[in-house]
This record gives sequence, C-alpha cells and structure tokens, in this order.
Amino acid sequence: KKQNEVFLKKFATHLGDMARVVDIDEAVSIMSVPSTKTIALRAAFTGSFEISPNLKIPITTFSRTMEAKLPTAKKLSIVAQNSANPDQLTVSRELDYYSISQPDTQVDKEDIVKGYRYGKSLVPYSKVDQASIKLQQEKCLKLIGFSPSSSVPRKHFMGNIEYITAPLDNPPAQTALAALVVALQETDHVGIVRYTKSTRTDPKLAACIPHVRSNGQRVLILTILPFAEDLRYYPFHSLS
Repeated sequence: KKQNEVFLKKFATHLGDMARVVDIDEAVSIMSVPSTKTIALRAAFTGSFEISPNLKIPITTFSRTMEAKLPTAKKLSIVAQNSANPDQLTVSRELDYYSISQPDTQVDKEDIVKGYRYGKSLVPYSKVDQASIKLQQEKCLKLIGFSPSSSVPRKHFMGNIEYITAPLDNPPAQTALAALVVALQETDHVGIVRYTKSTRTDPKLAACIPHVRSNGQRVLILTILPFAEDLRYYPFHSLS
C-alpha cells in the first residue's frame, strides 16, 4: 500500500494541476456530491400516451437526470508530441483482415460475416440474418396497468429519469394528464407502461410516478424498470 501511494504521488506530480492524490474519505466526499450541467432542453419523445385504444393523451417527454460518463481517453503518439506541430498530428488505426488458411491473402471487410459455434460447427450469421429476426417496433408509450407504489421500490429504478408533460398549447391534454396524476396520487399507485422511444430501440418496461413540480405543474416521472429475467436474488449472510 505504501509503495502504491508513493507511486501515485510521484505520478501526480508529473501531471501538475491535472491530478492530485487524496485519501479515501475525501474521495468519497467528492463523489457523493451530485454535479449539475446545463444542457439544451430537447424533447426525448413526442407522441401519444395511450391509456386505451379510445383514449390517447398527446405528451412530450424531457430528460430530467442523465448518467454522467467519463470522457473518452485520447490516443497520443510520442512521435507526434515531439514534433513541431503536436496538435495537428492525430493517431488513426488501420485494420486489415487476412485468411486463416491463407495468411498472405487479404480479405475485404465486406466479405466477413459473424459466426457462432454450435457444437463443433461454425454457423454464419450475416447482416441479412440479423435484419430478418430483428423485432420490428413502433415508437409508443402505452399503459399496461397500475400497481401500488409500494410494489415498485426505488432500488428497481434503472436508467435516466424523464418528465412526461402535456403540450402547453393543448389545454385538453393538460387537463387529462393532470387528472391522471391526481388519481394516481390519491390512490397511491403508479402506472406501468411499455416504452419504445423510437423504431430503432427495444421496448422497455417503465413506471409513471405522479409528481407536482414547485410551480404547480402536474407531471409524470418516467423511470425504466427491470424485467423479471433481469432480477437476481442472491442470498448473503448478515454483516453483523
């Protein structure tokens, strides 16, 4: 541990103001503070909230919270850094394919297909095969049913959080959505929906939680839920 600490401190000194070594308590304290980032407000989904085949509410969803990801690492070249114009020289990767049976024969990328082993055989799986079995979807936000709030614990929330709102220029839609929010609050229930954001995304199971914003606007909070196959119940011994 002491050798690792000495190495990290020495490494940080070479980076200057870009890095510093802190103890575990300070690191946890820094990471526990949520950070905010101002972004342009854009609709994540625009369509109808289908309550039933005869009742559809025009809605728009906006992202409320998003996962913050670390910036991708950049590839640096020692040769470029030592040149006269290091900022103008980029690192690129060239990938060539060669035949296993004929190592000197180069194979075009268009002639390569995926293959999966089935026993001792190798079954080819081309892009045409992938497209033929791909599930065709239509973007939708469709109500499946209702569930008590206690049946949807916070630990099951997955992914980003979105707000479901009605268009400002559509008073009937605002009234319908507000009525649904009030009904869910009074009964202490949440809506369970099928959510397909676009024709290129897989359908997801989500919960619609009633919420009243500080300005009095009634909205639904949409959060992704796991399917039954996604849950794992592992028994662990008590820590005490």
